[in-house]
Amino acid sequence: LLGASTETGIFHCTCGGEPVSWHAFAERIVERAGLSVPVESCTTDEFPRPAKRPAYSALENRHLHDTIGNSMRDWKEALDSFMEHYLEQEKNV
Repeated sequence: LLGASTETGIFHCTCGGEPVSWHAFAERIVERAGLSVPVESCTTDEFPRPAKRPAYSALENRHLHDTIGNSMRDWKEALDSFMEHYLEQEKNV
């Protein structure tokens, strides 16, 4: 991206695919890790953070895509690839 364009502004750089909740994201991690543990869902209000957070928010890559004409791969594909690599490394520790 650097040097590829004269565009300025904020470029969100996040995987593609449908927006996903933190709960669904955690469930996929647990599943790909081969664990059999429950992942409990909670609301934003039930999980207080120092900064106030909206009940729903999602990033999109439109500015990035419109500038360089490319999209990042689906989050599921990226997570699965990461987990495969991570778990393989863990075997060798």
